[in-house]
Amino acid sequence: MLRRVDKTRVIARDPYAIDRLRVCWMDDGYNCGKCFKCLRTMTALRLLGVQSRAFPIMDPMQMATIPLYEEGEMDFLEENLELAVERRDLPMARVLRRRLREMRGRRILRRLKRFVLRTGTPYH
Repeated sequence: MLRRVDKTRVIARDPYAIDRLRVCWMDDGYNCGKCFKCLRTMTALRLLGVQSRAFPIMDPMQMATIPLYEEGEMDFLEENLELAVERRDLPMARVLRRRLREMRGRRILRRLKRFVLRTGTPYH
């Protein structure tokens, strides 16, 4: 099974396709360049060294501010961190590492909360 970044790599081989790639559901135009789906794609494009007329150039700090909630987003962070390290994109690697730590911390807190609420003793 291809990872998301690998799918982007395949699409990026075709200039016609990459310039017309649409992932955004937020924008009435084409791609907003601000939502998670856009930033996820823009991250992969940056790390692959590909530009697309369908997306603005990405500043790694954009990834630092996007809300991350779902477990599946950890896969995105991990695979792109691997690519950022491989490509020696230190600013992007730094941001992705920080976001991955945040997601892992939230996962631990959710598990603790479920454990405490299910088997916990009242504190009164």
